[in-house]
Amino acid sequence: MFVDSLVKKRQGSSLISDYPKEFIFLLLLSIPFWLIFEGYNLFTHSWSYINYQWYIHIIDFSIIMPAFAETFMLLWGSTRRVISRAREMHKAWYYSIAAFGAVVSVIPLVFPYAAFSLMWVGLFLLIDPINHLNGRISLIHEFLHGRWRNIIAIAVGSLIVGFLFEFWNYYAYPHWIYNIPIFGSYKLFAMPALGYLGYIFFGMEVFSFYIFFRSFIFHYEPPVFGNKSG
Repeated sequence: MFVDSLVKKRQGSSLISDYPKEFIFLLLLSIPFWLIFEGYNLFTHSWSYINYQWYIHIIDFSIIMPAFAETFMLLWGSTRRVISRAREMHKAWYYSIAAFGAVVSVIPLVFPYAAFSLMWVGLFLLIDPINHLNGRISLIHEFLHGRWRNIIAIAVGSLIVGFLFEFWNYYAYPHWIYNIPIFGSYKLFAMPALGYLGYIFFGMEVFSFYIFFRSFIFHYEPPVFGNKSG
């Protein structure tokens, strides 16, 4: 709510003030979105919960996507847009990336210990190319055309949200703990330090998931980065 007020003051509009239906949509979409990763965790056992009740889970899960979206919107206005000329990639490449993403999404289920980190990449590689093929904003397309504004905002915003999530979690009574020794023993709160890089890719999955599913309900430009990928 605090960040939403900053976005409103800075940009003149915000999710809660001007797009309340979209904000509620994000709250509701966030729950099945995170349950996908809970499904992965049944195989990878990367984290577990202490002192949680089911209703606390539901509340916490609903906050994930709005927290990322609000932070993206706050940072979006402060990043510079760099444009370079790039050759348009043939549609077949986007289909290939989506197919590769589908394969990557399955690998953590088959090799849960060795490939658990791929759960933070697979959905993005699957959904983001589909977004472009259907005329929606795509981060892969943005990257190929040198449009860094959205990508920088998502990367920085994801690290900020990740840091705050881990900070709040560390001192909370109901909290989660990690079991990912592959990243080493040095930790920042409960998370191994290198694990924070996963938040960047997770933020990209949040964005691509949101862009994909909102198109079935809303038919105007998304308030989170409301520009087409051209």
